Amino acid sequence: MRLAVTVLLALIAVAAEARPRAVRTANVPQGYKPLYTYLHAHLAGLETYLDTRTAAPGHQLLFGGELMPANTNRGTDLLGPDALPGVRVYLDAMQRLGIQVVNIGIGYPQIDPSYPRSSEYIAFYKKVAEEVRRRNMKLSVEMGVVFAGTPFANFDVDFSTLTVAKYREDKRTMAHTIVRELAPDYLGLVAEPDTEAGLTGLTALNDPATYASIVSRTLQGLDKGGTLIGAGIGTWGNLDFVREFVKLDIDYVDVHLYPIWTTPQQNIVFIAQIARAAGKRVTLDETWLYKAHASEATSIAANEEIFRRDAFSFWTPLDQMFLRLITRLATVERFDYISPFWTNLFFGNVDFTAETATLPYRDITERVNRKAVENLLAGRVTPLGAEYRQLIRENQ
Repeated sequence: MRLAVTVLLALIAVAAEARPRAVRTANVPQGYKPLYTYLHAHLAGLETYLDTRTAAPGHQLLFGGELMPANTNRGTDLLGPDALPGVRVYLDAMQRLGIQVVNIGIGYPQIDPSYPRSSEYIAFYKKVAEEVRRRNMKLSVEMGVVFAGTPFANFDVDFSTLTVAKYREDKRTMAHTIVRELAPDYLGLVAEPDTEAGLTGLTALNDPATYASIVSRTLQGLDKGGTLIGAGIGTWGNLDFVREFVKLDIDYVDVHLYPIWTTPQQNIVFIAQIARAAGKRVTLDETWLYKAHASEATSIAANEEIFRRDAFSFWTPLDQMFLRLITRLATVERFDYISPFWTNLFFGNVDFTAETATLPYRDITERVNRKAVENLLAGRVTPLGAEYRQLIRENQ
């Protein structure tokens, strides 16, 4: 089986480089046309691979989405008077799309007992969990690290004295708190070890055995009730993490897929193989089309120049293609659910103009969010949002 998959995946690489496939770039700004064509070629490679596969009969894929107003990196904004009303509006819109699984990230050390206002953050997330259940949706919580010191977060956290031993114990406390207070349907203990290593400065987190010890410690004495517990990696990461995690008493392997280059495409299939061989489920807890050439990527999770590109409406046809192919992939590989990350783009985006072309990440994100709020209140979606709604309807 491994040999067969390897041969098929070789098709991806060949197709991405050579397969003739029409790509329309008339509405793409001149400077982005090479990247647009490059990404389209890799998506075509994935399509070539999927054309050789048949979906497993009887598998029911669930569709999720990131609850952006509850994102951990909003910091103290989550404690303001407008936070919960915003969550409710967003959840209503997600429900109208047909989304069944609501994903939120909670970053260390936000709910650690030693962190300022941690009890208030826990109270906020408990209310979010109640709102999700009130709409008969499932809740998935992903544990990570706040993006302190980056344009993506309103946090100022000093990790300079943090040790692996302390991190191990704090993560255990965090997981036990989330299960006890929120009782999510899914709890991912880790999904990007490399990102956590970069944010905390704990380079030892890049070692699969070291991180497996953290997961093992977290599982000790965990009364998980009805919560499924997972651990995983980004598809650009080291597969040895997955091989270590599946030895532990987890329920599923959590996958993040952003780059669509050849290796990440191969890895998502290999991850699913490793998980199934160990009797574990698989989730695609975060995914989006990563709009960069392989040569550009220096930090997958914290590159503001690359993420600012998502805001532009000219990407819509590629994003639609990506969501359709990821849905097919998840069905073939029998994932529990998929969860696109930048769900604000289901409700708002901006056109590429001389002005918006040079806006920094924070400014262009503010523009997108203003448009998204306007559309959320009016019950409107972008063409990308309409595509996701249609995908969900087709797969019920």
